[in-house]
Amino acid sequence: MKTVFITGASAGIGEASARRFAREGWRVIATGRRGSACARSATSELGDYCLPLELDMRDLGSLGELARLSPPWGEIDLLLNNAGLVRR
Repeated sequence: MKTVFITGASAGIGEASARRFAREGWRVIATGRRGSACARSATSELGDYCLPLELDMRDLGSLGELARLSPPWGEIDLLLNNAGLVRR
């Protein structure tokens, strides 16, 4: 089983991508600034195929947490770098 790491997975294209990859049998590491939104999608729809993480790609300190991911989550096959800042 392969693992995809998706940034910006709390809404929009990132969230839809997480669903699609999970349906196709991938493990999904779903990250976003709004961790609660990632967790909500993960538990309600993606189940054991998803690891939701609250992660702000602008915060270099929080990126160090990624080094602590244990297998199978630490072995990433694909990065979908979708993070962006929505101006409202």
